[in-house]
Amino acid sequence: VDLNNKYFIVVASFSVEEYAITMKYELMKQGYKPQIFMLNNDGWNKLAILSFNDFEEATRELDRIKQKGDLFARARIVIK
Repeated sequence: VDLNNKYFIVVASFSVEEYAITMKYELMKQGYKPQIFMLNNDGWNKLAILSFNDFEEATRELDRIKQKGDLFARARIVIK
């Protein structure tokens, strides 16, 4: 995940940073390189597993990720 990109595939958001960190390590065990970020100090630690500068590419990848089910079923695109 490159925090300089514009579109992020976010799989979870936590108001408690420690929960986001715990989930980040779980995703790392699955081979992802997730990042935690907050937009406009909204109080939510968003956990992104992928990032893109191209919206079409982000949309295609989101569809693929959602098919994995479980945690990934509720993935969404967040625009930074």
